[in-house]
Amino acid sequence: MDKLISIIVPCFNVERYIDRCFRSLRDQTIGIHNLELIFVDDASTDNTWDRLTEIEASCPESVLIIHCDENGRQGRARNIGLQYASAPYVGYVDSDDWVEADMYETLYARMREYSCDIVQCRNWRDTDQPGRILAPKKSGEPDQVLRIDTEEKRRVFLVCAPMSYAVWDKLFARDFLVRNQIFFPEGMAYEDHFFSTLLYLYAERVCLLEERLYHYYVNPESTVLRMDAPYYADMLTVDKRMWAECERRGFLDTYCKEMEYQFLVLCYLPSLKMMSLRMTKVPYDFFLELKEETLKRVPDYHGNPYIENLSEKYRILLQLLDLPVKEEEVNAVCRAYRALAQTE
Repeated sequence: MDKLISIIVPCFNVERYIDRCFRSLRDQTIGIHNLELIFVDDASTDNTWDRLTEIEASCPESVLIIHCDENGRQGRARNIGLQYASAPYVGYVDSDDWVEADMYETLYARMREYSCDIVQCRNWRDTDQPGRILAPKKSGEPDQVLRIDTEEKRRVFLVCAPMSYAVWDKLFARDFLVRNQIFFPEGMAYEDHFFSTLLYLYAERVCLLEERLYHYYVNPESTVLRMDAPYYADMLTVDKRMWAECERRGFLDTYCKEMEYQFLVLCYLPSLKMMSLRMTKVPYDFFLELKEETLKRVPDYHGNPYIENLSEKYRILLQLLDLPVKEEEVNAVCRAYRALAQTE
């Protein structure tokens, strides 16, 4: 039987979590027989591969496992998974997360009903602790179906960013991804910035569901929560590649101001936020590089018509682009930002 959905799960040292993830996919109401579960082991050093072997043996008609000899981070694992995907629709799940039983039946129904490129649901940030209280499954807000069929609509789409930049809360038409060569950069963190920017530039019909169907596990060992992680510079590297790719594809000519704004809100500001909240001390040399690369792409943020959309605290961080600042001044600003963020 042909499968309806291919679900790609990158795995690295997740022996503690992979069974929970698999069970939530196996028990989908759409039926395991309609799913192709592709687990890509990204050169794990624990018992992840052994667990995947057992999972494949339990559902050989629906599970495919792939082993990588070298670690290429989530981007490479997801790219590899897409090469093996055979179903017309594709989803991505992180291996320490889990999903509601009706997630893919719900997303698939909306995909078919509205002939979408992308359907997105909402999620919970979940700790899996006993007695935890979660928000209601349905937000009470109406679902949205967006048709992006003019340049002006795409400008609004790019700046308002109604979709998240995550990939795990979505279902994609496989042909949409392949036809538009939408892929992940490999070997680095924050790869979803690159992938999702391409989504914003190519998607023509998107459905946004106001229903929580995905459990995002707040894992203290995850990439985004580790203190003083060595891959903090990957965000700038990824977004420089994203900018170059958009230039290669001709989008900078059409959407110059929108792409400038996006570089600020995807790279410059998140990098400063990350340094403020996740670094014991701001790496001053990296700040100088970040500032230089930002000014190459956004030489005058004051002239960007979308800056007024930013909150006051972000505008304060933008002011670091205006004047030479010493190392202690950068650290003072980041400490102030950290204090402000802790009061919110």
